Amino acid sequence: MIQTNKLKIIFTFIIILVLTFLFMYDKSLKEFFYSTNKLEININRKNNILFLTDDLEKITQINKGTFLMKHNKIFKSNEDINRNFKYNGFVFKPNVNLKNIKIGLHNNNDKKEEMSFYFDIKENKTFNIKELDFDNNYRIQNIDLCLSTELKKCLKKKNVYTYHDNELLGIMIDNDKINYLSINKTLDSDNNVEYIGNIIHKSIHIPNYPLKVAIYNTKNDNLIDVAYWITNSYATNFIPNEWSVEVIDSYDYNKEELPPKESLSEDIEEVNNLEEEKEYSLENLEPWDKKIFITSSEFNSETNILKLGTKTNMTEDNIKYLKNVLVNIVLNIDGIERTLSIPYYEYQIKPNLTTMEIDISKYSNYLLNLGEFKSYLELVRSDTQNKNIISNDTKIINIV
Repeated sequence: MIQTNKLKIIFTFIIILVLTFLFMYDKSLKEFFYSTNKLEININRKNNILFLTDDLEKITQINKGTFLMKHNKIFKSNEDINRNFKYNGFVFKPNVNLKNIKIGLHNNNDKKEEMSFYFDIKENKTFNIKELDFDNNYRIQNIDLCLSTELKKCLKKKNVYTYHDNELLGIMIDNDKINYLSINKTLDSDNNVEYIGNIIHKSIHIPNYPLKVAIYNTKNDNLIDVAYWITNSYATNFIPNEWSVEVIDSYDYNKEELPPKESLSEDIEEVNNLEEEKEYSLENLEPWDKKIFITSSEFNSETNILKLGTKTNMTEDNIKYLKNVLVNIVLNIDGIERTLSIPYYEYQIKPNLTTMEIDISKYSNYLLNLGEFKSYLELVRSDTQNKNIISNDTKIINIV
């Protein structure tokens, strides 16, 4: 009798443990993937990611994407991801032949050729997710989506995912959590294009800022079709849908037209001369209304030095407290505008903005075969983009 009671107690205890585990597992999934707010991912196809490395010959921007040659050094994005600033993630479209490549996030303060969070893309359109753990070792992660449901994409494994040809993959940081994304383009009932996004995995590790998008490509040449910076926001008052993420595509390739060819007529030249001589007024402005204008520009194609003259009502104190100054270069490649943002404070100690000089030689591969480009300044005052000060743009010509 005593033995029977002991067995009942043990059996009851085991049932309680199992129920507790199931409850905690379900609670964990809901905390990871279920929210009262709807997540919206914003993709602007003008915000292309431009990658750099120590050897410019190893990377080429072509009309079909970014071609990366086999290289033993890491490729890094030109811009950083900081907490609550400008961009909070990226997406990319894997080329059909992509293989043996690692794409993810690298701590920009770390000199090691390693990434903290990344897609380890193998062959046959498969990848693992790998992360640097608390013991400073790389570990393959069990993918949350593959743990929570039976999917053909997971190949009956917990740590393998198969993507298809038109799928976008990416990483988004939200509330200091790393979210791995899958985004698919579909047609609705009216044949309108829509995007459906899934969060396929959430990391328990907190990122260390600043971060750069990084690629490690050591085994063979690869082509990245597209890579974009992303931001996110939330919408409320809806019926929550587990996994569902709405993607806002704020730029449409089909609507982009090639710019008209410029005429060499005297009328056009006269208009251009008038634009060059235009004076930008700083008079009758409110004290809080800060402006900056580019009044002159010069590019030396031999030294790759870009010089900009400016006119501004910003005082030295105003400039001193700027977070950064971005020199934005707008490139028109195959009729599509792509913006390259260069942090000026990497090259110049504050607060001089009167005569700006910046070396753009490490971006020369992106400027090949372009007859001209535009440039404008962005004075970064806060973590909110709409509070930044944007200058006029100026045309830069005579690139060899």
